[in-house]
Amino acid sequence: MNRLADVPSRALALWTIAFFSLLSSCVSSTDVSPTDAGSPAAEVSAGKPDVPAPSDAGAEANAGPGSDADTDLGPGASDVGQKVSDARPSTPDVAPGGDGGGASTAKDLIGQLLASIDQKEVQQAVMELYGMSLPNRASGTANYRKATEWAKVMVEAKAPAVKVTFIEMAGLRNTEIVLPGTDPSAGMYIVGGHMDSVAAGPGADDDGSGSIGTMFVARAFAKFKFKSEVRFMLFDAEERGFVGSTQYARALRMTCEPTTCLKLYVNLDMISNDPRNRAAINVTTTDPQLRALHTQINTDYMIGAMLVFGGNNCGTSDDCSFQRSGYKTIEIKEDDFSPNWHRPSDTMANQNVTTMTKNIKLAAGVLASLAGIEGVR
Repeated sequence: MNRLADVPSRALALWTIAFFSLLSSCVSSTDVSPTDAGSPAAEVSAGKPDVPAPSDAGAEANAGPGSDADTDLGPGASDVGQKVSDARPSTPDVAPGGDGGGASTAKDLIGQLLASIDQKEVQQAVMELYGMSLPNRASGTANYRKATEWAKVMVEAKAPAVKVTFIEMAGLRNTEIVLPGTDPSAGMYIVGGHMDSVAAGPGADDDGSGSIGTMFVARAFAKFKFKSEVRFMLFDAEERGFVGSTQYARALRMTCEPTTCLKLYVNLDMISNDPRNRAAINVTTTDPQLRALHTQINTDYMIGAMLVFGGNNCGTSDDCSFQRSGYKTIEIKEDDFSPNWHRPSDTMANQNVTTMTKNIKLAAGVLASLAGIEGVR
């Protein structure tokens, strides 16, 4: 065999081996793993969480996500050594320009609004109001008037966009907080509580809790723009038979039609009693759309409440005044009715501030959705 003649063949064979080795190496480096985009394991649902169908009156709906994290209640409730499950609200990523430089979705904006309601600030307000409510905060007393002056300062300090007015009538004082809307045809929404207590006690839960809740919703709303006008009311003399709210609703009815003007009144009366740490919130409405909206807000923003839906026959609070004037109403309140109601024991030590804050956030989220949140001020 001629060895010289065999050299090209051997060279070609060596070149061929090298080429296929290099090709094999390249193929190995571009293998697609099972978790690459497009594979079933990588698919994530982008839609909202499913909203459970509204339950029958009195039925309970568990909150779901995030409801197992323990959070201390703070000074007001630590006297009784309570702890409660606290699902912190999710704050969705804000689209570029969410600070006014561009468009954010309504869901983004509501997330920002709810995140601004701080439980520590709620706790501080509870302590301050309680300090001026001893032995009581009954209508017509110096303590009542002091509480309304305090509320005015508290709101105006954090909410320069709103107008706070005292409506004086027949020895009573209602406190009205108004946030104008951008569209006069979009109607109006009102949320309210009553600032007075009974003479028998300081009324920390009844209804210091609902009054503070109303104030914090006002402070949060003032940072945003809404299509509808929103009013926040602190009523006088509820404990004497809904007197302040009756005067207000009757006067409003003369110029404001139920369906085209005032779309809904939301009542906050006694929202802080929760001795079993259930975070249970009672929503009194039979409207299936409103029930679904409460469920969606609770789920989307991980408020962590257990919603209990009931009928909306009034009889115990200021929502009656609006119902009797033909307006649609709901009430958001504690599900465990306080055994300290109208007693000297209705004190700060018996308030569950974590559950109270959940009530406030639920009311704020529902109202923000209904009133048509548009952007940041």
